[in-house]
Amino acid sequence: MRDSDISRSVVDTPPPADTEARPASASLPNAASVQRWRIFWALGAANLIGAMDTVFSSVALPTIAEDFGMSLSSAAWIPLAGALTISALLLPMGRLADLTGRKRMQLAGIAMLCGGSVLAAAAPSVPVLIAARMVSSAGVAIVFTQMLSIVAVVFPDNERSRALGAAMAVTAVGMMIGPVVGGAVVALGGWRAAYAVMAVIAVPGLVASQVVLEESRIGPAERLGGTKFDWQGALLIACGICLAIVTLNEGNRVGWLSPAILGMAASSGACMALFVWWERRREHPLFDLSYFGNRVFASAITARCLGFLGGSTTFFLLPFMVQDVQGHSASAVGLVFSSASVAAVLSATLLGRMFDRNRVRFATLGLALGMTSNAMFALFWIEAPLALVCLANFVAGLGFGVWITPVSAITLSSIDNSSYGPAAAFMNVVRNTSQVAAVAAATAIVTGVMLSRGASGDLGDISSDPTGTAGEAFVAGSRIAFIAASAVTAAAMVVIASLRGRGEVTASDEPQSAK
Repeated sequence: MRDSDISRSVVDTPPPADTEARPASASLPNAASVQRWRIFWALGAANLIGAMDTVFSSVALPTIAEDFGMSLSSAAWIPLAGALTISALLLPMGRLADLTGRKRMQLAGIAMLCGGSVLAAAAPSVPVLIAARMVSSAGVAIVFTQMLSIVAVVFPDNERSRALGAAMAVTAVGMMIGPVVGGAVVALGGWRAAYAVMAVIAVPGLVASQVVLEESRIGPAERLGGTKFDWQGALLIACGICLAIVTLNEGNRVGWLSPAILGMAASSGACMALFVWWERRREHPLFDLSYFGNRVFASAITARCLGFLGGSTTFFLLPFMVQDVQGHSASAVGLVFSSASVAAVLSATLLGRMFDRNRVRFATLGLALGMTSNAMFALFWIEAPLALVCLANFVAGLGFGVWITPVSAITLSSIDNSSYGPAAAFMNVVRNTSQVAAVAAATAIVTGVMLSRGASGDLGDISSDPTGTAGEAFVAGSRIAFIAASAVTAAAMVVIASLRGRGEVTASDEPQSAK
């Protein structure tokens, strides 16, 4: 599909909600709606488990390190291996699902998640455990991508924001209860029991997907039979993303000008450049880069990237602020984070019906709330009341829940049905890399300020000197980081607001025939 065709289809009519021809009937809309939500909850069950899986390893990490006699810095590669696997496979798995069948890939993803958890529970050594986590994470990459792409196909444009909001809420709930459930199981039965529990709870999701999902309802409108999978492109993008994430993670520790970091950064850039060159030459690319010529898609993706860059600073710096500087307990950190999670879930679910009335307006409002929360954090001082910290984080969660759904809906509504899988995967890639980049930037800013004020620059030293040089320098550095985050979020708001007045801002109720 040409860019002009894409823009015209976005303005005039929404993407197809259903590719099956059905007779007109007064009772049909209700029956169709029930079936759509059955599909949603089958996907949601897997997505919930995938979200829980992403946080389980972090909860169990100290116990794993103790059992295998590892340092925590070495043990950190267990969750990092999972994160790298997810990031590397998101885009390839999205395309592969469109080629081989979305139901088949959904079942494979849950099976991998279950099988990897079984292998992790029985792992006799660290290398086996890391391999098991990579298997599970490959499954998570599949189910995360499938949720967005299938929801975009199944739900009509005028209902899509509500469904996407509910999908975001499911993921948020999984990440909220994951540490609670994982911590309780680790305390009662050890870390192996935690992975065994993950394997058990994955089974209902596998059964639900087998029973409920039908390829004729969830597959692309345009069949892609005979299209070859772009293995070269998949390898290039996987290497580029993994090298970029390791560079951003290790840059502050090793030194940004060290030969290893510079070499990885150059290699990542080379892989990305080769990927773009290769994809532009392919008849059936891994992802159609010509979509970036569509202003709607490019603006929505840019706003998504900037939104996550501006919002992710909070999740990294707050634990140090609350626990190390202010001296609160770990449970207080959980309370602060839960305020944002609750706000995000409530705003995404309760307001989901309203987002389609004017997507750009709600996206702009949500980003404005995010900018406000960053400004509030920038004004904090060492003795700031915990209730005020919770309030600022509540505003951050509220803003996230308001902007993420309409921005996602705008992105998906700007492309054709056959590209929903790769587009959903690309959206997740943007989220992951933006979050990692935000943490790296915040760390660089804070440690730089700490060093300039005579502190060691080691974030681990803050708790030993919370009200002295280290604590004051950390707060000063955090203030600069939050001001920068607020500016980045403001830029995201400007980008998405530039789409006001275009046809995609409000979803249409009229169905569109399959292309």
